[in-house]
Amino acid sequence: MSQGGARVENIDALKAFKTCLWKFAEAANTALTEADAEIQRTMVWLETEQRQYWETQLRKCQEAVTRCKDAVRHKKLYKDSSGRTPSAVDEEKALRIALRRLEEAEQKAANTKRHARQLQKEYVLYRGQVQRFATCVENDLPVAVTQLSSMVESLEAYLALTMQAGGPPPMAASAVGEEITPASAETGEPAPVESIGLRLRTPPPESRAAAPALVQTVQWTVGDVTAAQREMLAEAKLKTEPPASRLRVTIGERCWNAARIYLEHASAGSGQDSGWYIGPADQTMVGPPVALLIDELLQVRPDFRELLELPVGTVVVLGAGGLAAVFDSQDRDVLRR
Repeated sequence: MSQGGARVENIDALKAFKTCLWKFAEAANTALTEADAEIQRTMVWLETEQRQYWETQLRKCQEAVTRCKDAVRHKKLYKDSSGRTPSAVDEEKALRIALRRLEEAEQKAANTKRHARQLQKEYVLYRGQVQRFATCVENDLPVAVTQLSSMVESLEAYLALTMQAGGPPPMAASAVGEEITPASAETGEPAPVESIGLRLRTPPPESRAAAPALVQTVQWTVGDVTAAQREMLAEAKLKTEPPASRLRVTIGERCWNAARIYLEHASAGSGQDSGWYIGPADQTMVGPPVALLIDELLQVRPDFRELLELPVGTVVVLGAGGLAAVFDSQDRDVLRR
């Protein structure tokens, strides 16, 4: 058997990561459930308790105004025992107070109805924005935990087989922050990229729509997409559609300096948003996004043209050598397939 073993630094680190990933999935699922329940309680409170309360107060205030008006009219119509018309100052003061309370009750009742409708709309928007994350928590993270378990079992079996054969222990992995290479030293290929974590970094449609325009010309660090890679992409036979040149691509601030970037074609938002986002693939925190028209981007990176024709749900990863991975909407790397 080959003596070039898998370059693994610590199997226990994979086990710890699997545990942390599972705990994160549980915490995220709990947070999503509690947030949804809290919104539901608030909606019920507005539509039932508060609405009924202010409708009751409105009816009481209307009755109070009617009584005060009758009292004022009675004072002005009827004279006292001396034949004089009595003063209605107190009654008019009470009428003004009753009218003020009626106006407040009307305003509160109207606000309750308006905010209940607004909360319904915001709840629909919220559900749409967190749906992808909720799907990831419910479906993708358990799959990832299962895959990690399989990886740990395979590595432990490989280590035991290596030690039984009298071979050297597995080589240490590269330092944190560098790409870890797979077992085969002959291929020299980088480790597969995970697309799920990249999708979670893409800002929501409202953030992309609010991104200011990028005013300066920038130079990109990542390598060009080669002719051979474009042929491989064409052989994948993904559905393509030429992008509208006047739509905008949202870019993570200064990601053009990153050694590796990703492009995701998310669902388009409002305005000129094309749905395309470009961000750094090797870090999670970036500055506020900026935006660039598609034709302006293609003037600097004409090799991006075929990438921007890919369908919604696609994630493309580029590095120094050009294309590193192309994931379809099912997170399958079509290049490796």
